[in-house]
This record gives sequence, C-alpha cells and structure tokens, in this order.
Amino acid sequence: MYSSGINVKYSSVIIQINAKSNSVNEITDYLESKNIVVNSIDGPVQNAINSTKESMIDTNYMILISGIIGVIVAIISIFFDNITEGIRRIIIKIRNR
Repeated sequence: MYSSGINVKYSSVIIQINAKSNSVNEITDYLESKNIVVNSIDGPVQNAINSTKESMIDTNYMILISGIIGVIVAIISIFFDNITEGIRRIIIKIRNR
C-alpha cells in the first residue's frame, strides 16, 4: 500500500479470541513471536488477576518493609544474650520481693 509515496507495511485489526484461561500465556507468546501486538486481555480470570494485582503492595514498599524487619531482627539477635539476661534479672527481683 502506498500513501503519499511512503511504503506503509502495517495494519490495525481488532480481533477477539476465545481461549481457556490456562492457555492465555501461550497464545500471547505465539502472537508476539509473529510480531503481533496484544493490546489488552479481557475476561473473568484476567479481571480477577488485575484486581488482585491492584490490591497488592508495590514491590519497592515490600522490599523496604522486609529490609526494616531484617535490620530489627539482626539487632535483636546481636543483643539477644543481654536481653535475656536482663529479663532474668527482672524476674529474679520480682520473685525476691
């Protein structure tokens, strides 16, 4: 197709494919291997997946929270002997009253 002297080699087509939910990844991979761009995937399973992804915490926040918890656990483990000894002293003082 020639338009104003420019060779155009693409087209835009809207296609609806009915497929089982477990074969969606295979179909999209096949279409992408044939240089076909998949614009959107709709259906009840995909809608459930999208709503689950929207309700999840962002990956960066999850990494930050995990790092903070890891630092707290590391600090507690470094001073664990001192903490348990302090708790034992408090328990002994309470029993001696």
